[in-house]
Amino acid sequence: MSTESDRDEVRDGVLEEWATTGSCAERAKKRQRIADEAQISEELMEEWVCPISGALPVDPVTAKDGRVYERHDLTLWFEKNPGDTVKSPVTGEEMGKDVTTAYQVKNSIKHLVDRGLLRGAAADTWKAASKEMEGFSAELKQYMIKASQGDVAAMVAIGFAYREGEHGVTVNHAKSIEWMRKAALKDSVQAWASLGVAHVQGKGVKRDYIAGIMYLTHAAMLGSEHGCCALAHYLHQGTLVERDIPMARYWYLKSLKIGITKDAIRLSKDRRTAFLKEHN
Repeated sequence: MSTESDRDEVRDGVLEEWATTGSCAERAKKRQRIADEAQISEELMEEWVCPISGALPVDPVTAKDGRVYERHDLTLWFEKNPGDTVKSPVTGEEMGKDVTTAYQVKNSIKHLVDRGLLRGAAADTWKAASKEMEGFSAELKQYMIKASQGDVAAMVAIGFAYREGEHGVTVNHAKSIEWMRKAALKDSVQAWASLGVAHVQGKGVKRDYIAGIMYLTHAAMLGSEHGCCALAHYLHQGTLVERDIPMARYWYLKSLKIGITKDAIRLSKDRRTAFLKEHN
């Protein structure tokens, strides 16, 4: 739906055109043309925006209620309403959770934006988001689709992509945290370990040592090699609590024994080797 800022932008466009030379009749025609275009833009915006977010969908999908939504926003709606069916955000009637990619809608929106029939802040936001998505690798796009269907491994992969700046995206720790939280709530060991480290380092989230050690311990007890190594390192360095060599040794040795999820990075393995060589 168009906002006041959208309409203000149209008025600014009118004033700009008034600055050009021309007769009163010509200026009147220009005023009428721009007013008509503004009305068209507002009507089209109301037709194409996602019913949940109120924004133009960058990755539109058609739900079982026949409506078009932004994939991410509809996925969040599904997550808030567990079960095989969910009430439609628009009609309130029960519907299944299967969706189909609305390629025609995406192409139509692009055509309208390119022609200037959809304009204003909403169109600018859509352009920026579309440009970002165009840079995604084919693999990441598949992860996005799988994640929207509840695939935990895909959620973790997206989280790592944003954390490391891979698959065509720039580093964005806040988005990495968002995806890791989703995966952690579905019992992903890797996600819990990643969240723990992020809280200790204050990347993408406010630094919180208590939350960090809690998440890392949870990951370690679930069998994360990386979680064990991270705890050992922080105990060795005295980052979280007072420096404790015996406890650091305990967690490093535990990382070798449990290691259900062999997710330790090379740096952690090197630290473990050096520590055990010195303190074994």
